[in-house]
Amino acid sequence: LSNPDLRLRLGLFGTARVEVGTAKDERVLVPVSAVTELGERTVVFVKQKEGDYDVHDVTLGDQALGQVQVLSGLDVGEQVVISGVFTLKSLVLKGTLGEHE
Repeated sequence: LSNPDLRLRLGLFGTARVEVGTAKDERVLVPVSAVTELGERTVVFVKQKEGDYDVHDVTLGDQALGQVQVLSGLDVGEQVVISGVFTLKSLVLKGTLGEHE
């Protein structure tokens, strides 16, 4: 930071706003807890109307501070499950057990 008036000194605290990128660089971030593996697939559960959930295959990017970037498979504004993912995963796996017999 430039400090021509020497107003910034050690021990001072404040609030700053940092902007990175532009609006066209909008990224989809989800909590790491929303992401799980189903076999070879990396997925998230997306909430639908009437309490239903869809499984979306996702491609992930960078991860930091408990968030992970979703490069594909999820649109801005879609609501992902962040708590109870294991329960939904168990239900999906239970439903697929009979398919392989």
